[in-house]
Amino acid sequence: MEHIPKEKKRAKNRRACPLPGDESQLPVHYSAGEPRLEIIGDRVLVDGLRRVLSYTSERLVLQVGKRRVTLVGADLCMLDYSPLGVQVIGTLLAVEFGDL
Repeated sequence: MEHIPKEKKRAKNRRACPLPGDESQLPVHYSAGEPRLEIIGDRVLVDGLRRVLSYTSERLVLQVGKRRVTLVGADLCMLDYSPLGVQVIGTLLAVEFGDL
């Protein structure tokens, strides 16, 4: 039996991490029209927006696909609103998901 050093065994068992943007590695539910949110600092990008259900500076409720997405925070403000999505800035404290 051949002796293989531990370092080579570990390297052999590691999987290659998919690169960002590699759509073949996306979960099935993403491509099925589920909500997609991207949080970058004090900004939230929401794709697939259907409509705004309610909006205050502390709470923003959106219909995204067949789901309800609630952003809770302070000084929330919608920018770049379009049928494709919305960009929200402010202090984000929580994100809630639910069915309509």
